[in-house]
Amino acid sequence: MILPKIIYLLTDFGFEGQHYVTQLRGVIRKLGPADCIIEDITHAVEPFSAIQAEYFLITSFPYLQTPCIVIIVVDPGVGSSREIVAIKDKDGNIFIGPNNGIFGRFPPRTRVIDTRKVENPQVIATFGSVTFQGRDIMAPLASALAKGLPFEKVGPSSGPLILNNLPEPEIMRNVAIGGIYSIDSFGNVITNLPANLIQKSSLERGNTIRAQLGGIEEEFEYGTTFSDVHEEGHIAYIGSSLFLELAVNRGSAATLLRCKIGDRVRLEWE
Repeated sequence: MILPKIIYLLTDFGFEGQHYVTQLRGVIRKLGPADCIIEDITHAVEPFSAIQAEYFLITSFPYLQTPCIVIIVVDPGVGSSREIVAIKDKDGNIFIGPNNGIFGRFPPRTRVIDTRKVENPQVIATFGSVTFQGRDIMAPLASALAKGLPFEKVGPSSGPLILNNLPEPEIMRNVAIGGIYSIDSFGNVITNLPANLIQKSSLERGNTIRAQLGGIEEEFEYGTTFSDVHEEGHIAYIGSSLFLELAVNRGSAATLLRCKIGDRVRLEWE
């Protein structure tokens, strides 16, 4: 099988944590193969959000060059007893990160061929920090795997992959229940209700959707894009990642709904 020579980084370090990103890259440059390519998925995951990290992984992976290694450092439990895992799929892609809910839904279980707990002392920095295991465990492991370390040498088989607490999508004839997967920089609210389930419902363009989040209820027109409604109008549509989204044209649906990632959402229409 072809060795993955490209390593992608996905973190919650943010703009002010760019020096952490540089350290990750530096370790890979030092320890990885000379022809290894390092790319960023994003470093703008909401701090500590395994749910949004999962969303970025699911929606970005189809566009990545493969086979590849993906390092995910969204790790509020860093240094604790939580496992760091490495997951290998049928196409030779490898995913490395904490077992904290990031990998509960992706990669698909039908594609996974092996999951290991990261324990090999030969690829863990002896000077390692308890609070930056992305640099001192995950990056060295990714480098070793890119140079040909057999996957079974990563460590023993891991326990079950943890599922985060995002509500599972459920769609009936005129009701949909799910959770908020992400909120983008425009305030668009991205649900985990996938297009293929929405298309099986009775929802049609022009229908009015009543969105309920906690004690908030607002109406949205179901359409295809923002310009289907007037400025500051409320629009629901299938977004570019093929999930149902709620938006305010040139405004913020997140502010309107006073919501956050992980919240439960209920949608109803006639």
